[in-house]
Amino acid sequence: MFCNEKMLKFVEMKFILKIFLALLFFLPLEVIPQDKDGDSKEPKKEKLSKAKRKAEKKKWKAKRKQEKKERKAVKKHHKRVQDKKTLRRMKRDKRKANRNNRHQGQPFFKRIFSKKKN
Repeated sequence: MFCNEKMLKFVEMKFILKIFLALLFFLPLEVIPQDKDGDSKEPKKEKLSKAKRKAEKKKWKAKRKQEKKERKAVKKHHKRVQDKKTLRRMKRDKRKANRNNRHQGQPFFKRIFSKKKN
């Protein structure tokens, strides 16, 4: 008797689950298409003349070059502040990171003769 009740509950739960999945998949049948002309969030750019585009590109390049110089100066200052041991460690870690990014392991002799980590 007990097993039969358990089986009945299982069948009921299975039936409820099937109904739920059917509703979940088949209710949103109506799909709203996108408009062709579209009300996009970004406004369309106006067509610029060739001279204006060149000027814009020149401004953008100058701005990018300036930002790059600033980043380089910050990096140089950061290096200049460090002591010799830290610079060596930074250099070693940079090399190790580059090797890992290229998916290269350690060289053969380094692997064989290095101390094993537990």
